[in-house]
Amino acid sequence: MNKILIKIKNSFSTPFAMNILTCTLPLPCFFLLLSFYLNLGELNLLEERLQLTAQKTFQIQKEKEVQNQMVKKILKADRFFIDKHVESLHFLQSETESLRSLSSASLAAKKRLCFLEGENRLVFNEENIRPSEEMQEVEEAQMRPIEIDEEDLKKILSIVEALPIGPYAPLENAPQFIVKRFVLTKKMKSSEENAFLLNMQLIKREPLGKL
Repeated sequence: MNKILIKIKNSFSTPFAMNILTCTLPLPCFFLLLSFYLNLGELNLLEERLQLTAQKTFQIQKEKEVQNQMVKKILKADRFFIDKHVESLHFLQSETESLRSLSSASLAAKKRLCFLEGENRLVFNEENIRPSEEMQEVEEAQMRPIEIDEEDLKKILSIVEALPIGPYAPLENAPQFIVKRFVLTKKMKSSEENAFLLNMQLIKREPLGKL
């Protein structure tokens, strides 16, 4: 029906057709036709608005579903995830294994191995805890920079971004992480070809802690 009305509208929209109608039709019929023409334009405008409203409604519903899924995932997260899976990570494994294999290590090599096995770990300090009804946001500030290589970087990013990167897959029951600061600098004069210093600050979203 709408297509027929549009064809009628187009047939009467030419200057030639309008001139003929003006000269031949009685005045009441002309005004009736003009009213029909204007109403048809309003009908098309209304149809366009309805389509736009339907598209916006669909987009809002889709975004709401994604948000609900994210909330459900956060509520299932392990509140001790960082302690279990992040602060327990070991870095520069190839260099560590190489130093362990030395039969007679120098004092410098022993100190380096002690650093890699001890201090070179991610350690975070919780700051600015912001609780809501069911969950909380916690800022996790790295207490000291760590030394890493490319494989370590992939491993960390896979956890933080919750994405598969190379051989590393996202871990289950992880909270939602938002990167607030991520400073990566090339480490000069390192025994590793691609060694970096990493310092970052995260925002962690997790279930509200029980008192």
